[in-house]
Amino acid sequence: MLDMGITPACAWTMAIFFSVCLGLQQALPDSQRLINFPFAQLPFIMFLAFSCTIMAAAREYRRRPWARDLAKAIVTTSICFTCILTFSHLKSLIPVFVPFYLDPDLQWLELVLHFGVSPYDMLSPLFNAKTYAWLDAAYFQGCFYVVFLTLYWQIFNTGNGGKRAVYISTFIMSWIIAGNLFATLLSSVGPTYYSLFFQDTYTAMNQAIVDNLYTMNTLNPVADATEKREYLLAMNNNTSLVDKNGISAMPSVHNASTFLLVLYSAYYCKKMLWFTAPFAALTLVGSIVLGWHYAIDAYAAFIIVYGIWRLNLWQVKRSVLKASA
Repeated sequence: MLDMGITPACAWTMAIFFSVCLGLQQALPDSQRLINFPFAQLPFIMFLAFSCTIMAAAREYRRRPWARDLAKAIVTTSICFTCILTFSHLKSLIPVFVPFYLDPDLQWLELVLHFGVSPYDMLSPLFNAKTYAWLDAAYFQGCFYVVFLTLYWQIFNTGNGGKRAVYISTFIMSWIIAGNLFATLLSSVGPTYYSLFFQDTYTAMNQAIVDNLYTMNTLNPVADATEKREYLLAMNNNTSLVDKNGISAMPSVHNASTFLLVLYSAYYCKKMLWFTAPFAALTLVGSIVLGWHYAIDAYAAFIIVYGIWRLNLWQVKRSVLKASA
């Protein structure tokens, strides 16, 4: 499995994940099942899409290393995107299984950890309308391209051995464990939706974040932050639309993904830290200033990803020792 970029821990995580998903899917009413896409067949459809190429490459598997590497990359790609599509569907079902409840406690803890001062109040004065737009672009387009280009780099860098397996397995497990498991157990909406779901002493503070975002948008368009906010809210209110990404705050998958880049750089390519560390910091700031997350959503993501990284690193090192024994 290491040749595919999958550690034993990741393989077991995926096996349990898909088994639970299939069970949950069958327990849902028909109106809340995956729309126009038979969920039970999702993993098989993803593999089928690449089957012809895999078979063609397999014919030359033993004689041509490039064909062997291509086959590995294709299988790994299908595994990764099967997990990502399933993650997206399950994320939209979070309030079906666990209605949003945790935000007041998260907001209280946020203030306690930061000595009574909101991280948003610390950071937002540093940005004007123009830099809000830059932050918005970095948080959405920038994060998307950097994270997925790095993932593709690792998928097709089949000669990277254990380093590749640690990265890809941590990526997959982070989305499953942080983005689905903990996001469901810690069901929350984040500052941008707080005032729509909760009415308490923190409501006005979080509504001010939203008001400021829309004010900045009138001065200089912050299209992604405002349009995605309204899109996700509309999707959340449409109980039949459950086949795409949904609302979730704790923990932050954005910050989990960029922190993984920092870990990879720190362990395997320290020169990359000059880019990945500032980029991860920018993602953290963007998640707070744009109202998507509390700072502690990122802190939780960092802890979870680091734990997963260490587990996969240990398994790869153990496999190497066994192979050399």
